[in-house]
Amino acid sequence: NIAHVPWDRGRWQSTLGEYLHELREPRRPASQVISEWLKANVPARKTVALMPTDWIAPPIVHAPHVFYAWQLDKPRRAEDYIGLDERLFLYKQPVDLIVLHGFGNLREVFEEQVLPRMAEHGMRYEPAVVLDAYYDDRTRPELIWHWFREQPYDREKQAVYVYRRVAAPDQTPAVTP
Repeated sequence: NIAHVPWDRGRWQSTLGEYLHELREPRRPASQVISEWLKANVPARKTVALMPTDWIAPPIVHAPHVFYAWQLDKPRRAEDYIGLDERLFLYKQPVDLIVLHGFGNLREVFEEQVLPRMAEHGMRYEPAVVLDAYYDDRTRPELIWHWFREQPYDREKQAVYVYRRVAAPDQTPAVTP
């Protein structure tokens, strides 16, 4: 990439060299950290919502023992969704855990605006765990969207955050991570 940024020697890199570095020292992307945590801490068939849903595919494959809820928004035509489990629809049923990929001020907005609105409808959640991983995997095969090395990040805003449901006195206890 020397031809693209000849004035900035600090940004020069060899893609082949970066690839070889990644083979020697593989990164632990967020999807791997989430999947490992789910396997180690969440019993089978507990409900988990990953937010936003853009990054839901890898954990579904690597930690298939949990039920991934809230994957669908309100259906436009109800007849298209006959027979589907209600837990698949956003906010229809409470889930045991919410896994939030933090970017920008998403964690702040979630805690200050979304959680209180959910609590009004009987769905109460509290912070449980901060998974030490940068939220964005960037493990895509396209070189422009691939990171070969770990990225520095702000643990308060750009990590992965897990919230657990707080059971009401008349409910069974929520899962404890």
